[in-house]
Amino acid sequence: MCQLIHNNVEITACNVFEIRASLIFTVFSSLASYLVLIIQLHIQ
Repeated sequence: MCQLIHNNVEITACNVFEIRASLIFTVFSSLASYLVLIIQLHIQ
């Protein structure tokens, strides 16, 4: 059990860059900003 706690799992995109929580947050926040912009332009 102790080996599982100390084992760090690294998730990568084709071994090019590591996918971390900060990357996922950045992608979702950028997508949300883009959607808000598109909705505002569509309303006008």
